[in-house]
Amino acid sequence: MSVTEPQRHSPRGKKSGTLRSPRVHSCTTYAVVWALCLALAVVNPAAYAAPAVTGATCTVNSDGWCINSALKFDGTDLATVTALRIGSTDAEQQQITCTDKFAATATTVSCTVAMASSAIAGLYPATLVLGDGTQVEAGSVLLGALWETQGMPTWTSTTPSSPHKVTGESSSWPSTGETWTISGTFDPAKSYSVVFYNTEADAVPGNPSPVTCAALSVAATKLTCTIIAVNGVMGMYRFLVKDTTSDALLLGSTSLSSIAVNPPLPAV
Repeated sequence: MSVTEPQRHSPRGKKSGTLRSPRVHSCTTYAVVWALCLALAVVNPAAYAAPAVTGATCTVNSDGWCINSALKFDGTDLATVTALRIGSTDAEQQQITCTDKFAATATTVSCTVAMASSAIAGLYPATLVLGDGTQVEAGSVLLGALWETQGMPTWTSTTPSSPHKVTGESSSWPSTGETWTISGTFDPAKSYSVVFYNTEADAVPGNPSPVTCAALSVAATKLTCTIIAVNGVMGMYRFLVKDTTSDALLLGSTSLSSIAVNPPLPAV
C-alpha cells in the first residue's frame, strides 16, 4: 500500500517560493518607470517647459522708429530658441529679418531687426523657432516709420490665432465726412479705436492734423465711423485698430492698401 506524503503548506500570510504575482510585478514596473520620469523632470525641467514671450522692446533709431534696430523679447524658457521669424507670409519674412546679432537666454531673445525698403510699416506677428523645429507664437511687433503717431507700443499680445482681426476696408479713397467701414472679426462687448499713420515723411511737416475716425460703432463683423481729414491734409495713410478694452492691437490692417482721404471741398 502506497503512502501519500502530506502536502506542505506555507504559513498563513506568507507566499511560498520566490514567484511573484504578475499583477504585483506589473505595478512594481510602473512605479519604477514613473519614479524615473519624475526624477528626469526634476533634474531637467526645461525639457518640459514651453517657451513664452511676455513683451518686447526696441532701441529705436534717430527718427524714433524701430527700423534696423536692436529688438529684444522677454519671456520664460527661451534658451531653446534658435531663430525668430517676423511676418505672416513668406514674402514678409524675407523683407523683415532678425538674424544679425541673434542671441537667446532663458529669459530673452535679442537680434537686430532689418527691414527692406519695400517692407510696409505696420504690425507683424513674431514666431519663435525652437531647436527641434517647433514654432511658438510670440505676439506681434510694430515696425517701421509710423508718422503722425505717438506713444505706440513695440509689442502687443495679439497672434495670428487670436479670434479678432482686420480683413478689409470699404474704400481706399474716401472723402472727409463719409461713412467708412473696416471689416473683420470684432467683439461688440469691447471698445475699439482707429489710429491712422502717414507713410510719407515729406508730407508730415505741413499737415495741420492727422486723419481721424469719429463716432466709431462696433459690430461683430465691422467697425463703422466717419472719416475726417481737415483742409490741407496730405499724404497716404494706413491704419491700426486697437482693442482699448484689452489694450491690444489687431493684426490684418498692415496688408491692406494705403488710403488717401479727400479733404473738404473749398467754399464757394
